[in-house]
Amino acid sequence: MVQTDNSKPAPGSPTADVLPLAGDFFVPGGLYRPVRLVTTDALHFDMLDSGGPAVYATTRSIEGGRAQIDLSARVVNAGRAGKTALVRLALLDASGAVAASVERPLRLAGGSASMAEATLALPAAHLWQGVDDPYLYTLRAEIVTRGGSVADRLDQRYGIRQFTIDPEKGFFLNGRPYPLRGVGYHQDNEAHGWAIQPADVEADVRTLREMGANSIRLTHYQHGATIHDLADRLGLIVWDEIPLVSQWTLGGAKTASDGLRANARQQLAELIAQNRNHASVAVWSIANEVDFGNSLPMFLTGGSGTPPDPAPLLAELGTLAKRLDPSRPTALATCCEGRLFGAGVDVPITATAVDVAGANRYFGWYYGKAPEVSENLDALRQKRPAQPLAVTEYGAGGAISIHTDNVLGGPVDRVGATSPRKSSITSTNRTGRCCRASPISGPPGSGPGSTSPRPCARKAMRWTSTPRG
Repeated sequence: MVQTDNSKPAPGSPTADVLPLAGDFFVPGGLYRPVRLVTTDALHFDMLDSGGPAVYATTRSIEGGRAQIDLSARVVNAGRAGKTALVRLALLDASGAVAASVERPLRLAGGSASMAEATLALPAAHLWQGVDDPYLYTLRAEIVTRGGSVADRLDQRYGIRQFTIDPEKGFFLNGRPYPLRGVGYHQDNEAHGWAIQPADVEADVRTLREMGANSIRLTHYQHGATIHDLADRLGLIVWDEIPLVSQWTLGGAKTASDGLRANARQQLAELIAQNRNHASVAVWSIANEVDFGNSLPMFLTGGSGTPPDPAPLLAELGTLAKRLDPSRPTALATCCEGRLFGAGVDVPITATAVDVAGANRYFGWYYGKAPEVSENLDALRQKRPAQPLAVTEYGAGGAISIHTDNVLGGPVDRVGATSPRKSSITSTNRTGRCCRASPISGPPGSGPGSTSPRPCARKAMRWTSTPRG
């Protein structure tokens, strides 16, 4: 039996230590993803590796068309007697032919587990090149018994590629500039809520591609296999994220509970184990908007006084992400650094806890005017010129059921119920133009102060900055 608990997190409740504790988005509960009952041979790839496949691949190097792939497989012997086995690891090309393979013998005592590790060398690797050529191999792992039978087999799609994010020149894919334009994506729709079907996700992704998006931020929690598989097949770059959103304590507590810290670590470990083999995944985001400080005390603490400090939990999660997957950078998105607040408001600096900083900025909607976003982004860039900076959210809310004859939407109702669709479109477009006009938004290598036009989408991501004079 599989049971779920959708009760609202509150002090003393069963979900008090389960993220997310808060968020300005809907968090439905229940069982909304497929459940399977899997039977295995006593000798099998570990089924309890944080929900991951227990077989992992990392592209170590790509030089002159030659690629080296580091492989690992965790094998379990659930029987009482010791067993000898052979772990066979191979990459199959799109036609099914073996491009490279390696074997490793294992001797496992009863009730034990062991790791098989190897490196594959491909002399002429066909690289995964994003939307231009999202070529995928099949990573096949087999456990062969002493008698020659296959005790377990696992096939996964795998793309050979390397990412770098340069603070001066932006995002690079396989050594070439690859400017990102994308959206923040929630796993819901009007008809099904969170119980979406693969066809729903596919329809959304088709729309995103028609918009010109080549990247997706999976906000603000772990999404399912469908969107990750689609991103691999279509060449989209993915920002993956755990639901550490805005709040990490309850009842006025000043530090995260041991239970919540354990839950955050578990969710991050599961996110990485389940998705690290996806070619599309570029970063592990450990938090979203945990830098409100005392600007919204009721939202964060349920009362007044000094707000809780996010730094200890962020440091813990950042260290864990690096240990579990040193091949990818860590990231988070901020809401508040560099904004003008009233006297007595203090917000923590959280961007320094990660490799890549994201900025959620809603100038022209929640606060300020659209042109101010350029000044804010430029100030963040000047403050930490060695850190890559992404625009992770911008725009304005709007209801498709509310309309107006004003072609510009009319006055913005910043946090109210009157949000005509045209107001949302107008505010988003104004902010987008300001982002494009900012030096931070120019294409990599375009020089200081570039105003080269670049398509924008609501909650667009730009993991780029340009050289400054």
